[in-house]
Amino acid sequence: MKGLKMNNLVKVYDNKDYGLITTSRIVAEGLGKQHKNVLRDLDKILENGDFRSLIIPTTYKVKGQNREYKEYLLTKDGFTLYMFNIQGYNDFKMAYINEFNRMEKLLSGEQLEIEPYKIKNKSYQGVPCMTIKDLAFLCGYDRSSVGAYIRENSLGELLTYNKLKDFKRENTDYEDVMCSLYVLYREDVFNIVDNFRKLKECKEFLDEYFKDKYFEPISDMKILKKLMNLKMIRQITNNFSLNEQMRMEFDYIISKEYVKLGFLDKPVNDLNINHREGWNLFCNIENWKNGLERK
Repeated sequence: MKGLKMNNLVKVYDNKDYGLITTSRIVAEGLGKQHKNVLRDLDKILENGDFRSLIIPTTYKVKGQNREYKEYLLTKDGFTLYMFNIQGYNDFKMAYINEFNRMEKLLSGEQLEIEPYKIKNKSYQGVPCMTIKDLAFLCGYDRSSVGAYIRENSLGELLTYNKLKDFKRENTDYEDVMCSLYVLYREDVFNIVDNFRKLKECKEFLDEYFKDKYFEPISDMKILKKLMNLKMIRQITNNFSLNEQMRMEFDYIISKEYVKLGFLDKPVNDLNINHREGWNLFCNIENWKNGLERK
């Protein structure tokens, strides 16, 4: 099965046995659904008619495991049949239909210009980040493998609804169609690239990508003043009787300011010094202060 184009979540393959297909896993990822729920819907469609030439049962393996898992291959008509059975997602539907049509033209011999993929600078709430598509390109693996590693290790941040809208507004040239999106911050990206053994060859590019060019230079005195303000704000919020969810939300907002100052790699929802992120923050600030004293 040879992939001719990868356009974020719009991914169509030319299969030697069935022609142009996509898979139930890719569709589930694009819709922000659990794969088991997409499988359930496809099972129901097959129960109501003989559509096995359009929705083709098969299996796949996860890297490092011997067990086989169920999935479906979907032809253009199979994909259309499935999408007609669910509400909404009109942009997603049209993007896939257009990609099937584009692939049909390509395979019929029409010359289409395909631009090579290029990682563009992205940020979320002012913090540099990457997407699964970027990481798949860097590591030379498919998005499913990279996405599985991200979910297994609770890396990055999943954006949906309003957060996803904020990301699109902040990155106006980001045109890929999606219903949800993982953004990966510096620490996440280095973890992933190292896991797929690409850190050595990618480190220079990543250092350049995540350097502080996104933020205006700030004097040491301004940094010190901001650190004092952030500490005071957190102390004030701790004096209120907040439930755990609200406290975590406040810590998350405050942590984004620490990211902008360079003391954290990514936003976190717990700045308590007894937790790893809070302890790392404390050590980073103390090391910076000690450096000031030596100047």
